[in-house]
Amino acid sequence: MTDAEVWRRLVGHFDTLDQVAAEADLSARGRAKLAKARRVLGALQATLTFFWTMVSARLSAWQLSEPVQQWLREYLIPAFYLRRAAEKAATAQERQRLRILAAEILARARSPDGLWSTWSPELQADLEAVCRPVPA
Repeated sequence: MTDAEVWRRLVGHFDTLDQVAAEADLSARGRAKLAKARRVLGALQATLTFFWTMVSARLSAWQLSEPVQQWLREYLIPAFYLRRAAEKAATAQERQRLRILAAEILARARSPDGLWSTWSPELQADLEAVCRPVPA
């Protein structure tokens, strides 16, 4: 993901949040928090760009085909990230929400009518092993 694309997507999400906040008549305190979050978009953009640059470098080093790389970027890496985030979430409700989201993404990733079903069990295991985060 390019720096410009990260910025465009982040700004788009914040624009949506602003619209929802206005429609919901969000409190002044809530709007202030949203504005504060928007002020750190540059730092968030840099972090996300760095992350995806590192992911791209690692995927390129593995010499995987572009469809496999795209599948990893869209499904497996986000699902494993959400699993990890769930472990660190502050509340049981947030942990559960993130676990469910991760499971939904993994289910889509492993869909019988998708790329997953075309790969050998060995390749499936290898891809999961290289994308699974190292325990903290």
